[in-house]
Amino acid sequence: MARPMGTHLFKMKPPSKSLATGIKLFLAFAVISLVAFWDYRLFLDKAGRIELYDELTYHINSIKVSITRLEYTLDMFVVARRFEDTTVGLIKKDVQKLDSAVMRVVENPAYMSLFEADAFAYDEVISVSEDWQRVKDEIAALDEAMNQSEVILIHNAVDVNTILINEKSDRLLGVIAESRGRVFAETRSLAVMSLGGFVFICFFAALVFYNKVISPLNSVAATAEGIASGGRSARFGESSAGVTGRLARSLNKMLDAMDGLVTLRDDEAGRLAGEMSRKNAAIEALNVFSALAGKSISLSDMYGAAVTEAVGAGIADAAVIYLREKGDLRLKASEGFDDFFLAEGSEIPAGALKGSEEEREAHLYADLEDFPYERFGKVLKSCGFSALLSLPICSRDMVLGYLYALSKDKNLTMENTSLLKAMAASLGSYTCYIDLFQREHGLKKFLERLINQVPFGLAVFDKAGRCVVLNNVLKKFLGTDPKFDFPGKYCIFEDEVLKSQGMVTSIKKSYEGFATEFIIKYDPSLVKRFRLSGKPRRLKIKAFPLYDAGGEISNISLIYEDVSMSEGSVSESGERG
Repeated sequence: MARPMGTHLFKMKPPSKSLATGIKLFLAFAVISLVAFWDYRLFLDKAGRIELYDELTYHINSIKVSITRLEYTLDMFVVARRFEDTTVGLIKKDVQKLDSAVMRVVENPAYMSLFEADAFAYDEVISVSEDWQRVKDEIAALDEAMNQSEVILIHNAVDVNTILINEKSDRLLGVIAESRGRVFAETRSLAVMSLGGFVFICFFAALVFYNKVISPLNSVAATAEGIASGGRSARFGESSAGVTGRLARSLNKMLDAMDGLVTLRDDEAGRLAGEMSRKNAAIEALNVFSALAGKSISLSDMYGAAVTEAVGAGIADAAVIYLREKGDLRLKASEGFDDFFLAEGSEIPAGALKGSEEEREAHLYADLEDFPYERFGKVLKSCGFSALLSLPICSRDMVLGYLYALSKDKNLTMENTSLLKAMAASLGSYTCYIDLFQREHGLKKFLERLINQVPFGLAVFDKAGRCVVLNNVLKKFLGTDPKFDFPGKYCIFEDEVLKSQGMVTSIKKSYEGFATEFIIKYDPSLVKRFRLSGKPRRLKIKAFPLYDAGGEISNISLIYEDVSMSEGSVSESGERG
């Protein structure tokens, strides 16, 4: 039996005592806040220093990489003797970028503040700046160089200074790493101390909370257990005075309100269950539609799946898809219609929608008499439909057609059509992508036929020398084995015949932007690792580079021409830039 609740459960405190407790809580909160703020400031400061060290490390590494690139460009300028203005411009551009990067390190007061306690690191930074100034001065003298000897002297002087810069940068990176590790260790120690303090405060607060709250509520819990065992009609005793009495009365009011809410909850649960069932049906329909889109490239299958799932999800009684062809809207798929509609509604003439054809938003026609094409509305009404939802199928700012959802009992609303909107949006994308795929596929087939019909051998190789494309004429020249993956495994750099006659070097020049041409006696049977069986013949081979959209050499192409019947020497070669 529940113990009666009286004033003996809670001992009321005088207002002065309550006020003193509130002040204590306020002071405790203020102290904890100050400590937390101070701790936060320490963490923020140390985190900021670590970020500065990381940022400085990044800039120094960037300077090293840029110096390496400058050395490479200068080597190309001096060793390869590429004295064109483009190379000089590249060198000057690299010098400007490097100068900006060095100045960002030297002139940044935040970086300099890191070296206040480390004179060695500060001297290294200044020394790197001075060495870089000498490099700039040497490179600036390139414009005044009179001959190759002066250019080489400048190149050697720049090399010496860049080596010094790299060595000093490495030492500086070591100092930065040690300083960062020291700050990180301090941060970790501070984190351990903060965690320990937080645990202690939580433990102390838990003790206070137990004594002030949990212990008194244990008495209330005993009464609550009695109410729980006595059913929903049981109530807390309201005879208690003070806070306990007010709590009991408030809980009793809450229980009374809960009794009324139980019925509402059951009703709401039933409504939500029905709504969940409809949502699940919509999600399942969308999953089926999306799964078909992932494995089919047939537009008719896509349209048929869309209207079938739209009706199957229970959102509409019928669905139909029209796509624009030569201005008219032609029926592509339908579900829920009889033969009469299929005969009478197969086409909506151009201009019949009276200006609404380009609508890019869904529109609900609660009355079919409001539909712009009067004859179409009458056909639908004769089929028993009363409302129509129009969803445009758009792609690339163009209206390709419409998905129409129809209802017979006017329960079609804009709020429950998210599935149809998603389908219409997906149909626009799928239609565009499938059309693009079919065009690209047709173009690929055309290029394959074109390559295979040219009267000479043709092959394309990647940067590693691997064959990626070859035509039937070349297959006949070489006598390739149909069971061997020739395009994927043949490497022109490993061709024994070309290597033995020294032609691989000429072919490699095409990767540098040169076109080469040579005539050799080629015996495919000597290339044993690639299973070639063609007969020996004299071939004129032309190699030239292929450029990608960015102007970089991505592949090279070789043209093979049989000159076995022509006159001339058996083996000759030539190159042209």
